[in-house]
Amino acid sequence: KLDGDFRDHDIRLAEALGSLTGTAIKRQMLLDSAVVRQRLERDLKIAREIQEQLLPHDLPTIPGYDVAGWNKPAEETGGDLYDVMQLDTGHLAFMIADATGHGIGPALIVGQCRAILRALVGTSEDPVQIAIKTNNLLYHDLPDDRFVTCCFGVVHPTEHQLYYVSAGHAPLLLYRAATGELDSRPSTGLPMGILLNPEMEVCGPIDLAPGDMFVLLTDGFMEWAREDGQQYGEERLAEVIRRHCRLPCSELIQAIYEDVRAFGAGSPQLDDLTAVLIKRCES
Repeated sequence: KLDGDFRDHDIRLAEALGSLTGTAIKRQMLLDSAVVRQRLERDLKIAREIQEQLLPHDLPTIPGYDVAGWNKPAEETGGDLYDVMQLDTGHLAFMIADATGHGIGPALIVGQCRAILRALVGTSEDPVQIAIKTNNLLYHDLPDDRFVTCCFGVVHPTEHQLYYVSAGHAPLLLYRAATGELDSRPSTGLPMGILLNPEMEVCGPIDLAPGDMFVLLTDGFMEWAREDGQQYGEERLAEVIRRHCRLPCSELIQAIYEDVRAFGAGSPQLDDLTAVLIKRCES
Protein backbone atom coordinates (compact mmCIF):
# COMPACT_ATOMS: atom_id res chain seq x y z
CA LYS A 1 0.00 0.00 0.00
CA LEU A 2 1.45 3.34 -1.06
CA ASP A 3 -0.65 5.78 0.97
CA GLY A 4 -0.50 4.61 4.58
CA ASP A 5 -0.97 1.67 6.89
CA PHE A 6 -3.14 -1.40 6.23
CA ARG A 7 -6.56 -1.14 7.87
CA ASP A 8 -9.22 -3.75 8.60
CA HIS A 9 -10.90 -3.06 5.27
CA ASP A 10 -7.60 -3.64 3.44
CA ILE A 11 -7.07 -6.93 5.23
CA ARG A 12 -10.59 -8.16 4.39
CA LEU A 13 -10.05 -7.12 0.77
CA ALA A 14 -6.69 -8.95 0.62
CA GLU A 15 -8.24 -12.08 2.13
CA ALA A 16 -11.06 -12.01 -0.44
CA LEU A 17 -8.63 -11.52 -3.32
CA GLY A 18 -6.37 -14.24 -1.92
CA SER A 19 -9.29 -16.65 -1.70
CA LEU A 20 -10.32 -15.93 -5.28
CA THR A 21 -6.72 -16.30 -6.47
CA GLY A 22 -6.29 -19.58 -4.56
CA THR A 23 -9.50 -20.94 -6.09
CA ALA A 24 -8.35 -19.97 -9.57
CA ILE A 25 -4.94 -21.63 -9.04
CA LYS A 26 -6.52 -24.80 -7.64
CA ARG A 27 -8.96 -24.94 -10.53
CA GLN A 28 -6.12 -24.65 -13.03
CA MET A 29 -4.17 -27.36 -11.20
CA LEU A 30 -7.21 -29.66 -11.41
CA LEU A 31 -7.60 -28.89 -15.11
CA ASP A 32 -3.91 -29.63 -15.72
CA SER A 33 -4.23 -32.89 -13.77
CA ALA A 34 -7.31 -33.85 -15.80
CA VAL A 35 -5.40 -33.26 -19.05
CA VAL A 36 -2.56 -35.49 -17.85
CA ARG A 37 -5.03 -38.16 -16.74
CA GLN A 38 -6.85 -38.05 -20.07
CA ARG A 39 -3.55 -38.36 -21.93
CA LEU A 40 -2.59 -41.34 -19.75
CA GLU A 41 -5.99 -42.98 -20.27
CA ARG A 42 -5.66 -42.45 -24.01
CA ASP A 43 -2.18 -43.99 -24.01
CA LEU A 44 -3.43 -46.95 -21.94
CA LYS A 45 -6.31 -47.44 -24.36
CA ILE A 46 -3.88 -47.49 -27.29
CA ALA A 47 -1.65 -49.94 -25.42
CA ARG A 48 -4.65 -52.18 -24.73
CA GLU A 49 -5.68 -52.08 -28.39
CA ILE A 50 -2.15 -53.05 -29.42
CA GLN A 51 -2.11 -55.91 -26.92
CA GLU A 52 -5.50 -57.12 -28.15
CA GLN A 53 -4.05 -57.21 -31.67
CA LEU A 54 -1.37 -59.59 -30.40
CA LEU A 55 -4.04 -62.09 -29.36
CA PRO A 56 -5.13 -64.54 -32.08
CA HIS A 57 -8.55 -63.56 -33.43
CA ASP A 58 -9.15 -66.63 -35.59
CA LEU A 59 -7.73 -69.80 -34.11
CA PRO A 60 -6.53 -72.51 -36.49
CA THR A 61 -9.08 -75.17 -37.41
CA ILE A 62 -7.62 -78.62 -36.79
CA PRO A 63 -9.83 -81.56 -37.84
CA GLY A 64 -10.81 -83.60 -34.80
CA TYR A 65 -9.83 -80.92 -32.29
CA ASP A 66 -11.54 -78.11 -30.43
CA VAL A 67 -9.24 -75.24 -29.44
CA ALA A 68 -10.11 -72.01 -27.62
CA GLY A 69 -8.25 -69.16 -25.93
CA TRP A 70 -9.37 -66.25 -23.75
CA ASN A 71 -7.80 -63.28 -21.98
CA LYS A 72 -9.13 -60.74 -19.47
CA PRO A 73 -6.60 -58.32 -17.91
CA ALA A 74 -7.08 -56.90 -14.43
CA GLU A 75 -6.23 -53.41 -15.71
CA GLU A 76 -6.20 -51.71 -19.10
CA THR A 77 -3.19 -53.82 -20.05
CA GLY A 78 -2.12 -57.13 -18.58
CA GLY A 79 0.89 -59.34 -18.01
CA ASP A 80 -0.71 -62.44 -19.58
CA LEU A 81 -0.74 -63.51 -23.21
CA TYR A 82 -1.48 -66.61 -25.26
CA ASP A 83 -1.03 -67.72 -28.84
CA VAL A 84 -2.08 -70.65 -31.02
CA MET A 85 -0.71 -71.22 -34.52
CA GLN A 86 -0.75 -73.93 -37.16
CA LEU A 87 2.67 -74.92 -38.48
CA ASP A 88 3.60 -75.85 -42.03
CA THR A 89 3.81 -79.48 -40.90
CA GLY A 90 0.14 -79.40 -39.91
CA HIS A 91 1.04 -79.51 -36.23
CA LEU A 92 -0.49 -77.09 -33.74
CA ALA A 93 1.78 -74.89 -31.64
CA PHE A 94 0.48 -73.17 -28.52
CA MET A 95 1.81 -70.95 -25.76
CA ILE A 96 0.64 -69.18 -22.63
CA ALA A 97 2.80 -66.70 -20.71
CA ASP A 98 2.48 -64.75 -17.48
CA ALA A 99 4.93 -61.98 -16.54
CA THR A 100 5.32 -60.87 -12.95
CA GLY A 101 2.85 -58.09 -12.11
CA HIS A 102 0.29 -56.55 -14.42
CA GLY A 103 0.09 -53.31 -16.33
CA ILE A 104 2.25 -51.68 -19.01
CA GLY A 105 5.62 -53.20 -18.02
CA PRO A 106 4.51 -56.86 -17.90
CA ALA A 107 2.46 -56.31 -21.07
CA LEU A 108 5.64 -55.32 -22.90
CA ILE A 109 7.48 -58.34 -21.51
CA VAL A 110 4.89 -60.96 -22.56
CA GLY A 111 4.58 -59.24 -25.94
CA GLN A 112 8.32 -59.68 -26.40
CA CYS A 113 8.10 -63.31 -25.25
CA ARG A 114 5.37 -64.05 -27.81
CA ALA A 115 7.31 -62.36 -30.62
CA ILE A 116 10.45 -64.41 -29.88
CA LEU A 117 8.52 -67.68 -29.71
CA ARG A 118 6.73 -66.90 -32.97
CA ALA A 119 10.04 -66.20 -34.69
CA LEU A 120 11.68 -69.37 -33.39
CA VAL A 121 8.81 -71.79 -33.99
CA GLY A 122 9.30 -71.37 -37.73
CA THR A 123 12.88 -72.65 -37.44
CA SER A 124 12.35 -75.70 -35.22
CA GLU A 125 9.66 -77.79 -33.56
CA ASP A 126 11.87 -78.84 -30.65
CA PRO A 127 10.08 -77.29 -27.64
CA VAL A 128 13.18 -77.48 -25.44
CA GLN A 129 15.45 -75.62 -27.86
CA ILE A 130 12.79 -73.01 -28.57
CA ALA A 131 12.18 -72.45 -24.85
CA ILE A 132 15.91 -72.18 -24.02
CA LYS A 133 16.58 -69.71 -26.86
CA THR A 134 13.58 -67.63 -25.79
CA ASN A 135 14.80 -67.67 -22.19
CA ASN A 136 18.31 -66.56 -23.16
CA LEU A 137 17.04 -63.61 -25.20
CA LEU A 138 14.76 -62.52 -22.35
CA TYR A 139 17.56 -63.01 -19.81
CA HIS A 140 19.64 -60.25 -21.40
CA ASP A 141 16.71 -57.81 -21.56
CA LEU A 142 14.81 -58.26 -18.29
CA PRO A 143 15.75 -56.54 -15.02
CA ASP A 144 16.68 -58.77 -12.08
CA ASP A 145 13.24 -58.50 -10.46
CA ARG A 146 11.32 -59.59 -13.57
CA PHE A 147 10.65 -63.03 -15.04
CA VAL A 148 8.08 -64.86 -17.16
CA THR A 149 6.37 -68.17 -16.58
CA CYS A 150 5.58 -69.76 -19.92
CA CYS A 151 4.26 -73.04 -21.30
CA PHE A 152 5.01 -73.79 -24.94
CA GLY A 153 4.00 -76.95 -26.74
CA VAL A 154 3.07 -78.72 -29.94
CA VAL A 155 0.16 -81.02 -30.80
CA HIS A 156 0.59 -83.69 -33.48
CA PRO A 157 -3.06 -84.11 -34.52
CA THR A 158 -2.62 -87.15 -36.75
CA GLU A 159 -0.79 -89.05 -34.00
CA HIS A 160 -2.98 -87.49 -31.29
CA GLN A 161 0.05 -86.66 -29.19
CA LEU A 162 1.05 -83.53 -27.29
CA TYR A 163 4.46 -82.29 -26.15
CA TYR A 164 5.17 -79.28 -23.94
CA VAL A 165 7.83 -77.42 -22.01
CA SER A 166 6.72 -75.47 -18.96
CA ALA A 167 9.06 -72.76 -17.70
CA GLY A 168 7.66 -72.54 -14.20
CA HIS A 169 4.08 -72.18 -15.44
CA ALA A 170 1.05 -73.58 -13.61
CA PRO A 171 -1.69 -74.65 -13.50
CA LEU A 172 -1.52 -77.19 -16.32
CA LEU A 173 -4.28 -79.78 -16.19
CA LEU A 174 -4.94 -82.93 -18.23
CA TYR A 175 -8.52 -84.17 -18.29
CA ARG A 176 -9.07 -87.84 -19.14
CA ALA A 177 -12.54 -88.42 -20.55
CA ALA A 178 -12.53 -92.19 -20.00
CA THR A 179 -12.08 -91.90 -16.23
CA GLY A 180 -13.12 -88.32 -15.47
CA GLU A 181 -9.75 -87.79 -13.79
CA LEU A 182 -8.03 -84.42 -13.88
CA ASP A 183 -4.28 -84.58 -13.37
CA SER A 184 -2.10 -81.60 -12.51
CA ARG A 185 0.90 -81.64 -14.85
CA PRO A 186 4.34 -80.49 -13.65
CA SER A 187 6.48 -77.64 -14.86
CA THR A 188 9.70 -78.79 -16.51
CA GLY A 189 12.04 -75.89 -15.84
CA LEU A 190 12.58 -72.53 -14.16
CA PRO A 191 10.68 -69.38 -15.21
CA MET A 192 12.23 -67.53 -18.12
CA GLY A 193 14.68 -64.69 -17.55
CA ILE A 194 16.23 -65.98 -14.31
CA LEU A 195 19.21 -68.06 -15.52
CA LEU A 196 21.18 -68.28 -18.74
CA ASN A 197 20.96 -71.67 -20.49
CA PRO A 198 18.73 -73.28 -17.85
CA GLU A 199 17.98 -76.98 -17.80
CA MET A 200 14.61 -77.69 -19.36
CA GLU A 201 12.85 -80.92 -20.23
CA VAL A 202 10.06 -81.80 -22.59
CA CYS A 203 6.98 -83.52 -21.21
CA GLY A 204 5.57 -86.00 -23.70
CA PRO A 205 4.42 -87.57 -25.77
CA ILE A 206 1.06 -87.31 -24.03
CA ASP A 207 -1.49 -89.48 -25.84
CA LEU A 208 -4.86 -87.80 -26.31
CA ALA A 209 -7.86 -90.13 -26.44
CA PRO A 210 -11.28 -88.91 -27.65
CA GLY A 211 -12.63 -86.37 -25.17
CA ASP A 212 -9.26 -85.77 -23.49
CA MET A 213 -8.40 -82.13 -22.88
CA PHE A 214 -5.27 -80.13 -22.01
CA VAL A 215 -6.08 -77.06 -19.90
CA LEU A 216 -3.63 -74.16 -19.58
CA LEU A 217 -4.54 -71.32 -17.21
CA THR A 218 -2.80 -68.46 -15.47
CA ASP A 219 -2.86 -68.38 -11.68
CA GLY A 220 -5.39 -65.54 -11.52
CA PHE A 221 -8.21 -68.11 -11.61
CA MET A 222 -7.14 -70.22 -8.65
CA GLU A 223 -5.87 -67.25 -6.63
CA TRP A 224 -9.07 -65.19 -6.93
CA ALA A 225 -9.95 -64.60 -3.27
CA ARG A 226 -13.03 -63.67 -1.30
CA GLU A 227 -12.96 -60.78 1.15
CA ASP A 228 -12.07 -63.26 3.93
CA GLY A 229 -8.94 -64.28 2.01
CA GLN A 230 -10.13 -67.76 0.96
CA GLN A 231 -8.93 -68.57 -2.56
CA TYR A 232 -10.79 -70.38 -5.34
CA GLY A 233 -8.21 -73.15 -5.52
CA GLU A 234 -7.55 -76.15 -7.74
CA GLU A 235 -10.28 -78.42 -6.30
CA ARG A 236 -13.08 -76.05 -7.31
CA LEU A 237 -11.45 -75.59 -10.70
CA ALA A 238 -11.28 -79.37 -11.23
CA GLU A 239 -14.92 -79.77 -10.27
CA VAL A 240 -16.23 -77.16 -12.70
CA ILE A 241 -14.14 -78.69 -15.52
CA ARG A 242 -15.57 -82.16 -14.82
CA ARG A 243 -19.09 -80.77 -14.60
CA HIS A 244 -18.89 -78.94 -17.93
CA CYS A 245 -16.37 -81.12 -19.79
CA ARG A 246 -18.75 -81.77 -22.72
CA LEU A 247 -19.17 -78.10 -23.51
CA PRO A 248 -17.23 -76.58 -26.41
CA CYS A 249 -13.91 -75.24 -25.16
CA SER A 250 -14.93 -71.58 -25.56
CA GLU A 251 -18.07 -72.17 -23.46
CA LEU A 252 -16.13 -74.14 -20.86
CA ILE A 253 -13.77 -71.20 -20.37
CA GLN A 254 -16.76 -68.94 -19.72
CA ALA A 255 -18.21 -71.50 -17.30
CA ILE A 256 -14.93 -71.48 -15.37
CA TYR A 257 -14.85 -67.68 -15.32
CA GLU A 258 -18.45 -67.40 -14.12
CA ASP A 259 -17.82 -69.98 -11.38
CA VAL A 260 -14.77 -68.06 -10.19
CA ARG A 261 -16.74 -64.80 -10.13
CA ALA A 262 -19.60 -66.44 -8.23
CA PHE A 263 -17.12 -67.78 -5.68
CA GLY A 264 -15.60 -64.32 -5.28
CA ALA A 265 -19.00 -62.93 -4.26
CA GLY A 266 -18.27 -59.46 -5.59
CA SER A 267 -14.57 -59.30 -4.79
CA PRO A 268 -12.61 -57.44 -7.50
CA GLN A 269 -10.40 -59.08 -10.10
CA LEU A 270 -6.85 -58.43 -8.88
CA ASP A 271 -4.88 -60.50 -11.38
CA ASP A 272 -4.98 -61.14 -15.11
CA LEU A 273 -6.89 -64.16 -16.41
CA THR A 274 -5.86 -66.18 -19.45
CA ALA A 275 -6.88 -69.66 -20.61
CA VAL A 276 -6.07 -72.01 -23.49
CA LEU A 277 -8.01 -75.28 -23.90
CA ILE A 278 -7.14 -78.02 -26.39
CA LYS A 279 -9.56 -80.95 -26.63
CA ARG A 280 -9.66 -83.95 -28.91
CA CYS A 281 -13.23 -84.28 -30.13
CA GLU A 282 -15.13 -87.41 -29.13
CA SER A 283 -16.39 -88.12 -32.64
